[in-house]
Amino acid sequence: MHPRSPHFLLLLISLCFFISFVTSNSLEDQECDIVLEHGLCLYNGEKLIFADAKPAGLVAHWTFDDYKGLDTSGNHHHASSLLKPGPGIGGQGYSAAVGGKDFITIPNSDDFNSNVFSITFWVFLIKEGIADPKAPTGVQYCPLLIKGNLDTTNNEYAQAPAIMLNPKDRTLLIATTTTEKDVGTEGETLTSNSRIPNNKWTHIGLVRLDKKVRLYVNGILDSVIQTNGSTVSNSYPLYIGNAPFTQDQCNVPAYIDELRFYTRELKDVEIEAEASPALGNMHPSYVQLGCMNCGILQAIEACIEGYHLCSTIELHSGVLQIARSLGWTEWNSKIWSYSAIKQTADKSETGLGICCID
Repeated sequence: MHPRSPHFLLLLISLCFFISFVTSNSLEDQECDIVLEHGLCLYNGEKLIFADAKPAGLVAHWTFDDYKGLDTSGNHHHASSLLKPGPGIGGQGYSAAVGGKDFITIPNSDDFNSNVFSITFWVFLIKEGIADPKAPTGVQYCPLLIKGNLDTTNNEYAQAPAIMLNPKDRTLLIATTTTEKDVGTEGETLTSNSRIPNNKWTHIGLVRLDKKVRLYVNGILDSVIQTNGSTVSNSYPLYIGNAPFTQDQCNVPAYIDELRFYTRELKDVEIEAEASPALGNMHPSYVQLGCMNCGILQAIEACIEGYHLCSTIELHSGVLQIARSLGWTEWNSKIWSYSAIKQTADKSETGLGICCID
């Protein structure tokens, strides 16, 4: 029977209705009308439809290309409510438009309760909303992503983890509730050196080991802390873009795209590869942040093995552009260069130390 004949189409439609009748009541989440156990081949195998590739440790991947916030990892961590679509990263597909009462709720799962995890996503802050003086009120940080609860009324705090944004200076706060008791309600925290720019896609990467947190911005290692305790998991949902307990205090309009959750440590090169479009023709490993508001000698010592304090030529060949895009120059407009070693008589003067690869 020819695949385009009316009889074939009638047979295919009948088969679809039969499969739908058989399977629609067998799926707990009721997301599918038709279920095939394996791939689908069309036109004598010329067109193949199979499940997406799944890297090791990936437990959830939200592309936000659909209005339901479906998890494409195959683990069924779908959003519990419909999402508001926005433009996608690189003009491909769509993103989730969040802010205020527009946020995404992912029900709790044991897949998210791991002491070792990595989270990556893209965020685009919409300047017009953040500039509104009525936007954030009563809180210093607003959640971009949080698995937990910030109930100030009942003094219940749980963050495993929380990625928060300060709407005023656009720094990030990474907060984790740990087994360490001698800390405040925010748990053990890390504050970013970078400031997330407005109206520009920025890649965020978070890696949590048993007692270490690494934060990457646009694939560049931003900051690291060693925590005293291990992560305390919780049974709260994962909220994206805001949360029910801050929806009246926070209104930070943004687009979030390509959110991935892993239960393993992502290596530097994996995060760099994913974030590479953010820096154009310069790869993330080319630059490292040495130190903020430091003297020239401290800036030299801050560069790890394989890196050196950037020269004037290197600074003007793209490094300054990266520093500005990440907000490093907003902390201190003076930037040390290798040529300044002999020129600086006042060793107490402070500046920004940026390291370039050897």
